[in-house]
Amino acid sequence: MNLLVLLLTLFGGQHTDPPASWPCETEPRSGAEICLETSATLDCHVDYSSGIYDSCSVEVGYSLTTDYAGESSIDVDLYCTAEVDYDARAGYDSYVSDYGYTSANLTANDYEYGSVSLSVSFSWSDEVTNASIRSAACEIQGTRLW
Repeated sequence: MNLLVLLLTLFGGQHTDPPASWPCETEPRSGAEICLETSATLDCHVDYSSGIYDSCSVEVGYSLTTDYAGESSIDVDLYCTAEVDYDARAGYDSYVSDYGYTSANLTANDYEYGSVSLSVSFSWSDEVTNASIRSAACEIQGTRLW
């Protein structure tokens, strides 16, 4: 972990994971490929007097592209998850997770960008002193040609 990421993590700033690519899905009626890339940003709320984390939000960004060439549109359902590792002052580490759903609509040779906000909270008794993204991604759950 470089110094900038460490400082941002310690002081509740943002940290961005590199993009994760998922395989393309084929919409069955049109044969169009729909491709998805995701990235994630962690933003934590830290009590500055104690240095204890009480919550973090993970913004899971997605980019959808398609080679669809028809005159209709394709609805795409996405399922997004995030796991956040954390360290407790007592010396143990663990993780928490959250998930969410969203949908997008693509037309011919289209692309769409968006994001899903996921939140995790920590118990005050855990005295969380550090948090980082363990994993974060979206996957295509379904497609519908209109």
